[in-house]
Order: sequence, then structure tokens, then C-alpha cells
Amino acid sequence: MMIIAIDGPAGVGKSTVARCIAERLHLPHVNSGDLYRAVTYLAIMAQYLSPLREEAIILLARDLTCRIVEGVLDIDGIPSLSELHTDQVDRWVAQVSSLPEVRNHVTEKLRTLVRESGGVVEGRDIGTVVFPDTPYKFFLDATPEERARRRFLQGTSSLPYEELVKEIRRRDEIDRNKPLGALKQAPGAVYIDTSDLTSEAVCEKVIQIIRQISENRSRTDMMNHQNSTLDPQMNTSPDPSVPEQEELQEIYLKTLEEVEEGSLVEGTVIEINKDYVYLDVGYKSEGQVPISDFDTLPKVGDTVPVVILRKETADGHILVSKKKADQRLFWKTLKDAFQEKKPIEGKIVREIKGGFEVDLGHGFSGFLPRSQTDIERVEDVSPYIGLETRFLIERLFSNRKVNIVLSRRRWLEEERERKRTEFFETRKEGDIVEGVVKSFAPFGAFIDLGGFDGLLHLQDMSWGRAVRPKDYVKKGEKVRVKIIKMDREQQKVNLSLKALKEDPWTHFEERYHRGDVVEGVVTKLMPFGAFVEIEEGIEGLVHISEMSWVKTIEHPKEVLKRGARIQAKILDYDIEERRLSLGIRQLQANPWETLHERYPVGMRLTRPITQIFPHGAVVELEEGIEAFLPAENISWTERVEDVTTLFQPGQEIEFCITRIDKKRRRIQIGIKQLSEDPWKALAKAFPEGSEIETKILRKEPQGIVVEVQGGIEGFIPNRQLCDPAVETPENVRDRLKEGDTIRALVLELKPSKRRLILSIREKERKEQERELSKYLHEGEGETTFSIADLLSSSQEDESE
Repeated sequence: MMIIAIDGPAGVGKSTVARCIAERLHLPHVNSGDLYRAVTYLAIMAQYLSPLREEAIILLARDLTCRIVEGVLDIDGIPSLSELHTDQVDRWVAQVSSLPEVRNHVTEKLRTLVRESGGVVEGRDIGTVVFPDTPYKFFLDATPEERARRRFLQGTSSLPYEELVKEIRRRDEIDRNKPLGALKQAPGAVYIDTSDLTSEAVCEKVIQIIRQISENRSRTDMMNHQNSTLDPQMNTSPDPSVPEQEELQEIYLKTLEEVEEGSLVEGTVIEINKDYVYLDVGYKSEGQVPISDFDTLPKVGDTVPVVILRKETADGHILVSKKKADQRLFWKTLKDAFQEKKPIEGKIVREIKGGFEVDLGHGFSGFLPRSQTDIERVEDVSPYIGLETRFLIERLFSNRKVNIVLSRRRWLEEERERKRTEFFETRKEGDIVEGVVKSFAPFGAFIDLGGFDGLLHLQDMSWGRAVRPKDYVKKGEKVRVKIIKMDREQQKVNLSLKALKEDPWTHFEERYHRGDVVEGVVTKLMPFGAFVEIEEGIEGLVHISEMSWVKTIEHPKEVLKRGARIQAKILDYDIEERRLSLGIRQLQANPWETLHERYPVGMRLTRPITQIFPHGAVVELEEGIEAFLPAENISWTERVEDVTTLFQPGQEIEFCITRIDKKRRRIQIGIKQLSEDPWKALAKAFPEGSEIETKILRKEPQGIVVEVQGGIEGFIPNRQLCDPAVETPENVRDRLKEGDTIRALVLELKPSKRRLILSIREKERKEQERELSKYLHEGEGETTFSIADLLSSSQEDESE
């Protein structure tokens, strides 16, 4: 099992290089960033980021389901991996990936993904944290300016170039200083600066290093292999991709010498019988060639090349050989093909050590190394046995034995390049072409257009939300596609399946309107809602909040099933963004609209308590509709600090409806509202200026707290205890005891503010005024009696 770790910051070409390596080595390709981006994407959809809900995000990472399908990463809940590379995801992914528990979950998923099959894994901590023990570790880097330039040219970001540079520097700073999984070069990792290199050059460089590492790890076996001969008859095979093997093969690069065993002449057919063909070769006697030497029997007068073996035998004939002549002529053909780099034809006849034996005809066999058999890695040899095809000659020499080393791969590459050149010279954007589905990648499928590949991106497979490439095309299938982009300089082709059909959103408003009831199929259930396809290419979201008027739904699976056909109402749409909002609760009557009719304010009810909290209690009026009893609505006079000390869940209570807020879907109830407000009754019975009997409850620094009728508390400030000219407030406080009954005057009574201020001082002053008024009234018509006399009398009484 080979695990190749590719680390480095964003924008250095990790993904392109990793995909190239994976394709060349036939390994799965996994981008760890896709898993972090997937968690971020799901968090955005579920609105977990503003404010940041860490626990919910960690659960998303824990429950993330991913797998390798035909060498391609597949993540549940992600319509397309291309949707993970947006500015919004870029903004949050660094913060999400910095959560330690998120990184732990993703790390375990990465290890599980490639544990058995191996793979090329890219990210920022693959070599340091995820797979620190793999010997194949690489750290790719590039300047921030170059990385920003690449992102800008790719068109994957809407930010201007200068802002991209700043954003990349900001992300680098975050990644370098992460407490977990920080961006750094792993010990033993090979550092490669990609600033001035193409992705193809980086890929080639990495593969060479991988091969060198592999060779060093198994040097003993390789040396034994290198000491063996390249003679196909000895069942050995060179591997030109390994440096030591190249040196071994150079031993055989000698000047080729023709095998001379006589003169090569042309003879004319003069007679044919059942056993021989007789030739006139210009000598006194004829040469004879067995009939069996001819694939096609010549006619009298035809010329046949032969080699003269002996001028005259015992029976007087010339000994000639057509086979020798054919071999000599074919050897010249091989030499010309080798020197001119022209292809020759042959048939792969059997597998031998390290490769295949190829029958070239005329008694010549060639050796085809396994690594040179095809452009892709050869896993199953059976399709190649018996294959008649073309080859280029890699090595050709003759020293006792003729040895020929062939390469079908190089011929395929040259043929592919020829066809690619022809394609770009004769095709244009908008043309419809045929191709064969060759392989899959997370972002789409590669289509063989005749020896070279075009990219059919996932987003170009369907007008709808494409999830997996294999849902639209099958490997080996012949497909018709439209050319939507051609880069002649880079010789790249972008293809489209959906371009062969009309965009369903083009005429959306002609068929659908807000408020329409439509029918569709549930395609995917997510924690935040369900996706419903109302027609091919048009998919809408039923958010979890639009599934029920009254029921609290934790997950859409409680009410919907994948594949079910349902009806929904169109709530809103955005043609430019291709977004459609649907609702299913709108197909039912909203119980909140008629709630005030069923439960008018003031209505008395009895219901059991379903939930209880220190600050209040909840009762259920009917299924899905609850009402709240706040602590302040329990008593007119007592302050309730903890409701849990008064009631128990399941206890039935009587209450009345006090307020209904249909917009916010809230109902408030009260117990104290079942009776009249004692404060209002008190205000009617004892208006300001009247006297009232009180009971002393407690003394406080600022005055005395008393209780009046109805259990209402009042307050007598210290300054209202007495007339300071007669007595001090301290003396009065000392004289009064808790539980004493005293009368006081109502100074201030405000029921709305629950405020009652009383005064003993004002009560006594009013009593004095009444006494004075009485004396004045009694003295009318009698002996004159002055106020001074009254005061003098009062003082005499006090002195006594």
C-alpha cells in the first residue's frame, strides 16, 4: 500500500499535481481540504457560523460520510465538490478547520479512506499529522503573488488580484499559527517551489522521486533484477524509468551490424511444382525454394529475394534461402524504423518476466516492458495478450542474438499528440463531438476524444444539482458532447452534456409563479431541510422551518423520505442564483391565524404543566401550540424567585390567556389575572391623603416596611416617621416593633408602579389641624381665645 502525502499552502497547485500523480500511479486522490470545506459548506447551509456554534459544527464533522468510489472522493450532502470553492466557504474554512475536534474527526476519516487501498492525499498537515510515517512526503510551495495570480486567472474568486494577495497572506498566517494541524514542512518531506514550474513539470519531478524512494526501499531486489539480461528469451525486463536500469540498458546501445551469410539477390520464378518454386538467380543452375516458405504463392515471372547459401550442391542446384532474405530485408526495415522513429507492427503473444514478448514477424521477437505497454498502468494483462498493434523501437542491437526493446506507450503518446493537434486545427467551440468515457474525478469525467482527453466537468453534466459523475455517464460509454471551451495554447478542451439541452431555468417564469403548488421528488435529506426536484434541472429546498406550523422538527426524515413524491408551494425563487424555496406547511391551514378565535384574551383554561423553569412554566393548549406562564404573572403581591418551588411537571393549573403574538407565535398566560388587582382595589378604597391601618413587617436603613390590606407592602421613609421639631426618627424607630399596628397617611399610591408611600408625620399633622380647627370652632361667640393661649396651654400640659 502506497500513501503519498502532498502538503503545502493554498494555491500552489497541490490538487492539480496530486490528481496527475494519482492518475499516473493509478491511486485514489483525496483532498483533505474538501472534507474541511464540506463541513464548512454544511455549517453555512445550517446557519451555524454567525454566531459560531462550535458543538453543532463538531457534530457535522463527526457525522460526515465519505467514501472512495472508483478512485473518486464522494461526500454525502455535497451536491458537487466544485461548490466547496466559493468566497463564502473560503471566508470560514480556516476558522472551522481550526477547531481541534473537527480536525480529529477529519484526520480519522482520511486515515480510514486510504487505509487499505492507499492513495495520494493532499492538504496542510498530511505529512505532519495524518500520515507522518509514510516515506512519500512532499511539501509544495509558491510565493503569495504567484498563488494569487493563479487563482485570479482560474476565475474561481470574485476578489481583485490585490485583495487575493491579502487574503492568501491572511490565510497563511492563520494556518501557520493553528494550535492543531499548523502549516509546516514535515520532517523528511521533499520541498518543491512551484512558482516557476508548470504542474506537469512538478508532477514528473515528484514521480521520479517516488520511484527513487521505492527503489531505495527495495534495492536488493532491484539489483538482482538489474544484473539480469534484457534478452527476452531469458525472461527479464528492463524498466527505463529507473536510473540504474537506464545505465544497464546503455550496455546494449551498440552499433548494429548486419548479419552477412551470403549475397542477397533477386531471383525470377521460372517454374512451380507441388514442392518447390524454381528461381533463375543468374547462375548456370537454378535455385529452389520450398513452397512452405511462401505465405502467398508467387506466379511465373515474379521476382523473389533470396540469400545464396551455397553456389552449387552435390545435385547441381544452388542452395538459396528465402527466409534468410526476408529476415535480412526485415532487419533493414527495423533499422530504418529505429533510426527514423517510425512505428512498426507486431502482435503481443505472451507475458514474460517484466513485460511481454511481441511477434514482429519473419522470426523476430521484441521485448515490451510492462511500463511501456500502455499510457495507463497495466493491472490486468489479459486484454493485451493477442493484441495486434503498433510500437516504436526503443533499443535495437545485434551481438550473437538480436535484441529489440519496444514501446507501445510512446507510440500511443505520439499518436495522441498527433490527434490532439489535428483536433485543435479542425474543431471549434460549439461543435458536437463523440468520445468515450475514460475515467472519473471528483469534479467530473475525462472523455477520450481519440487518444487525448477532454474534461466533462460535473457542473456541465446536468442543469440540475449534479452530485456524482457516474450518475450521468458510465465508464466505457460512448457519448455525444458539445465543445464549450478550447484553450489552443494549453491544448485543453472543456465539454458539456447539458449544453445539448435547453436550460430549464430559461423559461421558469413562464411555467411557475410564487404561490404555485408543484409536485416533485425528494432527492436528498439534510439536517437543515430537504431538496425536491420538480423537474430535471430544477431543484428546490424545503427548509426545516417550512415543514410544519406548530411541530418542532429536529430532522426532515421525521416527515419526509428520500424518493417520495410530494406536493409543495413555491415561496420564492432567484433565477440568476438558480435557487428555489419551497414549503409544505403552506398546504395546510395555519392554526395561528384563528388562534385568537379559539383562545381569546381573558379565556379561563385548565391544563397540565409540560415544562418548568425557574423563570416560568409551559403548558400545551393543543398539539404543537404551547403557552408560557412567566413568574411575574403568578401573584399580584408576592415576588416569585423560582417557579420550580411552586409547581411540578404534570400538575394541572388554572389560568387565563393574557396575550397572543401571532407574528412571533407566542402566547402568554397568567394566574394572578384570575382575580382583581389588589393594588387597584386599594387605590379605590384609600386614595392619596386618606388614613390606613398598617402592620410593621421589618425595619430597613431608609425606613420601615409595613403591610396593608390585601397583603400589599408599603414604605414609611424615616423622614415621615415624625416631626423632627418634636421627636427624632431614631426614637420613633426604637419605640416601634415588628408586628405593631399603626395608622399612617397615604402620601403616594401608584398601582401601575406597585408603589405605596405612607407617612405617620403627615397623619399627626392632620390630626393637629383637626384639633386646632375644633378649638377654633368651639370658641366662636364666647370669650376671646387666641392661638397663643392655646399654645401656652399646650406647653403647660407638656411641662406637667
